[in-house]
Amino acid sequence: MDLSTTWIFCSFFLSSILVLAQVSRVSANAEGDALSALKNNLADPNGVLQSWDPTLVNPCTWFHVTCNNKNSVTRVDLGNANLSGQLSPQLGFLPNLQYLELYSNDITGRIPNELGNLTSLVSLDLYLNSLTGPIPDTLGKLKRLRFLRLNNNSLTGEIPMSLTTIETLQVLDLSNNQLTGQIPINGSFQRFTPISFDHNRLDPLPVSPPPPLPPSSASSSRENKNDTTTRRGGDGVTFLTSLFSLYFSLKPHTIFSTENALKFSKMERERSLGNKWEGRKIKGKVEWQMNFSILEFVR
Repeated sequence: MDLSTTWIFCSFFLSSILVLAQVSRVSANAEGDALSALKNNLADPNGVLQSWDPTLVNPCTWFHVTCNNKNSVTRVDLGNANLSGQLSPQLGFLPNLQYLELYSNDITGRIPNELGNLTSLVSLDLYLNSLTGPIPDTLGKLKRLRFLRLNNNSLTGEIPMSLTTIETLQVLDLSNNQLTGQIPINGSFQRFTPISFDHNRLDPLPVSPPPPLPPSSASSSRENKNDTTTRRGGDGVTFLTSLFSLYFSLKPHTIFSTENALKFSKMERERSLGNKWEGRKIKGKVEWQMNFSILEFVR
């Protein structure tokens, strides 16, 4: 290989490295520009964003920003940072962003439609702010989203049906807003309870009648017991009536009284416990007695 060929090869190699570096820097700078636009839209009395220097090669050295091994932004953590102002549409230029945490601030204005471009987003936490306007329908494009918390704002309009198509959605909180219209009950929204929609102006969900309860074994047992008690009671009444007739036919001089009735009633109860009646002859008369373990009644 002559000297000219070697020089051409080295020049091509160096040029390739410079091009790749420039592409990487442009990409990083694009994300840095997106975050710088957010910073310019926010008031920061506590200097939380002081390290966000747009002249740096990439934003991966900024506080509250996390990047992957390719120097692309994956997290923005600015929750409870005493920030105020509005969200920037340029946030949609963070293609690898997974977590956007801006909760518990005083951010006003609308949620940018451009947030629907963050297709890698897993968590969108904008709760406890002063956001107004509708929930963007474009958020339905976030097919990896698992956590969507927009509660405690002043959002208006209807809940976008597109949100029900996010099958990965696990946590949803739209409570404490001014949303109107119907609550979707299809798709991923089937797994959420009314708590997710509390304190809005939404139409109440239709109340479904509760399913009939199957008969329990305890109630069946009670019914059977009642049936048995009724049958036994009927037999006891029949037996007691016959006993009265027989007794007074044998003892016509016996006066029917409450005391006698109670005695027979007690004898009937003992009979139902397994005792028995038996007759015997004493001096030409038939006497009746009941064998008791404690009480013996012979007239």
